[in-house]
Amino acid sequence: MTQKIIRIGVDLDGVVVNKPPIVPKKLIEWLIRSHTNHEKKYRFPKTNLERWIRIQSHHYKLRPPLSKNLQAIKNLEKLKSFEVFFISSRYRFLANQTRQWFKNYFPQFDYKKVFINLENQQPHLFKEEMIRKLKIDYFLEDDQRTISYLRKRSNLCPIIKINRDKQITKKLFS
Repeated sequence: MTQKIIRIGVDLDGVVVNKPPIVPKKLIEWLIRSHTNHEKKYRFPKTNLERWIRIQSHHYKLRPPLSKNLQAIKNLEKLKSFEVFFISSRYRFLANQTRQWFKNYFPQFDYKKVFINLENQQPHLFKEEMIRKLKIDYFLEDDQRTISYLRKRSNLCPIIKINRDKQITKKLFS
């Protein structure tokens, strides 16, 4: 009898990719959140200046890995009983920055298992779609709005909240 392969979906930013150290959290929130009625919606950067700021803030040197979490994912990748997929709501204009990050910090990872939001959908909707499409068994996420949305979806896998100071393996196997 063959052992079932456990498919793990992992968000990038805040789970294995650190936030830029020089950009205040309030500015990041302002750049990505909708400013109306505290909706779940995220803002797609409409101006070239906003996109340029986001591109610069996603340079791999400004986004070091969360080392313990990245190492945990690397260890899971080595096991035959797990298959890891990165599912990031990063918009299409950040595709090059995402490739560059993997090239520098996780070069052996199969980039075909990295899914970014090429259609520029609302991030929580994109993640829900990919979790279903890839038949993910567990999804690791740090954003509370996204977690709340995904946990309310029926027939979706367990959504595990990851904080940068909590190690992935402790959350997955506890």
